[in-house]
Amino acid sequence: MTAHWGIEDPDQEYGTKEEQFKKFKTAFWELDNRIKIFTSLPFDKLDAFSLQKRLDEIGKTRLEDDDDGNVAADFLLSPDLPT
Repeated sequence: MTAHWGIEDPDQEYGTKEEQFKKFKTAFWELDNRIKIFTSLPFDKLDAFSLQKRLDEIGKTRLEDDDDGNVAADFLLSPDLPT
């Protein structure tokens, strides 16, 4: 089973140091959030199809910045999937 959890490449050579740091911070938190969601899955209750669907959903999670530079996840696990 595979999953692609692409993120925006934070290693771009444009923007201020502050903007570059913000990109790295966002990339870190997106990956951290996805890993936490993944490790909280009830593997013993998921068949292969349900697990693949969850992995694909996790890969679509994104973080959004608020006006203060804080990030928040925009993802909730689908209620129609087994828990």
